[in-house]
Amino acid sequence: PRITMATAETWLGDAARERLRALTEDPTAAWAAAVEAGARSDRLASDALISEATAGGLRFVCISDTHGKHFAFPELPAGDVLIHAGDFSRRGGPDEMIDFANYLSKAAAKFKQVIVVSGNHELTLDPAMAERSGCFREGSSATGKGGSALDSPEAVARLLRQHCLFVSGHAVDLPVSLAAAPLMPSRKEMRKATRGGARPGPDSYRFVEAGLAAPGVVVHEPPPGSAGATQYGPEASAAPRPPASAEAAAVPAAGAAAAAAAADPPPAAPAGIPPKPEGYIRVTGYPHQPLFCGWAFNVPRGEPIAKIWREIPSDTDVLITHGPPLGQGDRCWRGNRAGCVDLLLAVTGRIKPAVHVFGHIHEDPGISTDGTTAYINAAAVNLRYGPANPPICFQLPLPAAALAGGKPDTADFPVVARRAT
Repeated sequence: PRITMATAETWLGDAARERLRALTEDPTAAWAAAVEAGARSDRLASDALISEATAGGLRFVCISDTHGKHFAFPELPAGDVLIHAGDFSRRGGPDEMIDFANYLSKAAAKFKQVIVVSGNHELTLDPAMAERSGCFREGSSATGKGGSALDSPEAVARLLRQHCLFVSGHAVDLPVSLAAAPLMPSRKEMRKATRGGARPGPDSYRFVEAGLAAPGVVVHEPPPGSAGATQYGPEASAAPRPPASAEAAAVPAAGAAAAAAAADPPPAAPAGIPPKPEGYIRVTGYPHQPLFCGWAFNVPRGEPIAKIWREIPSDTDVLITHGPPLGQGDRCWRGNRAGCVDLLLAVTGRIKPAVHVFGHIHEDPGISTDGTTAYINAAAVNLRYGPANPPICFQLPLPAAALAGGKPDTADFPVVARRAT
């Protein structure tokens, strides 16, 4: 059964859906239209999703947007699963990637599983952006463990995957029994365990395509040709580059709406990803966000990014995206909205996860809810990139009535007050 705590009726009728699609390039106006149609965004306390009285399940610790400042934060609270929703660097340079890998190697020792997605600042992990970013400069001395040069997205991804599941379009099925698993081993311990070609047993940590997986964890790779998959390796150079601007791939609003209306409803899981088995929590992760100043994993609003969100399995319990959906943790310091209209439509209309974790917008951290899903903006730094916000924790199943009693997120919510002084 799905792990959800509310069954609020969707506010999304056909008319509201089409109106929002027509406003996809203007998130502020789109959210005003959504609120008029009945959309909710209620603020919750930072500890609303944790209860010591609720036994069993898994505890998640969420961070995002550490931007190279991860060692400046206090030690992470203990939990079963650590999630980082991207932007762990400033530009994704090889030296920054080594620093983050070192951080993961230490932080992972408190968890049973670590799941990481990229953000728009990880230029070296976006094969379409890495070469023109200049981060892989000729003659770079940055090397990973063992002396291997960090001179390609594939090499950087391989480094990170020694310490976590580094996902882009993957579905990760976590057994509820993960709570009883041992803590993650160090890289040294993994080398010792596999010395001489020994294969780890079913109760051991093991390396899969996406990285280091805990006992019982099943990782489903995105199907070939998926819009939301990021290829690392020789085939990456042949992957199509994203358009340089929204105009380059613009789809007329009416045409995009007609195409979406004519499309068949997506299956519970994309072809190649089987349905979630009983006794598991499904986590899916994507680094993408709407086009913004030509950074990594930028995708034009409208049909190009909606195509990615249609690939998210409908039986997802925890969704990780770097950017927020429209109206939830997406308000910038000037008061305008920056969230993705099509992500909101997918989350509220089809997926309905228990929890949606993201970052990207530094000015609007915290937890909000629409009565069905808990939205977590886990951005750790503030607008001026200073360490500011602690990790946010949740547990699944969510505590009873966890999504009730929120404070309406009104226009005078003091977002600007969160800026550094």
